[in-house]
Amino acid sequence: MQCCHKTAQSHESGSGRSLIMGSLRAVRHASHRSLDMTGKPNTSAFSADAGEGAAIAPALAQADAAWVQGDRAGAISKLTTLAARAPTVTAVWFRLGGYALQSGRPDAALGYLQNAVAHAPGDALAWTNLGIALARLARIDDAIAAYRRA
Repeated sequence: MQCCHKTAQSHESGSGRSLIMGSLRAVRHASHRSLDMTGKPNTSAFSADAGEGAAIAPALAQADAAWVQGDRAGAISKLTTLAARAPTVTAVWFRLGGYALQSGRPDAALGYLQNAVAHAPGDALAWTNLGIALARLARIDDAIAAYRRA
C-alpha cells in the first residue's frame, strides 16, 4: 500500500483531482486484495462461524461451488435464499456483494455490502469491498470514507 499512499501524498499540494486519482489508485489496489488468486471474491474471511452461520455453511459452500463452475445465476439464487433465511449472517451478504462486483453490478453490490458492514462493522475486508463498489459508482467521497474504515 505504500505506493498508493505515496501517490496520494505526492499530489496533496496539487489539484483536488490529483488527490482523488491517487485515492482511486488506492481503491484499485485494495480491490486486488479482496480477490483471491483466481480472481474470485475472497470469501475465506467470511466463513460461516458459530450459530446460525455454521448451520448454513453447507449451503454457502454449494453457492461457492456453483459460482466457480460458472453457474452465476444459481449461486446468486442460493445466496438470495440464504439471505432471506439468515439475514444476520455476514458471510451471505459479503458473498452476494463480491459476486455482484465480479459480475459488473456495483449498484447491486452496494446494498449487499452495506448489509455486510452493518452486521460486521469492524471487518476491514467488507469495508474495502464497499469502497470498491462506491468507487465503481463514481461516489468518490463515500468510497474514500469506506476505504478509511477498512
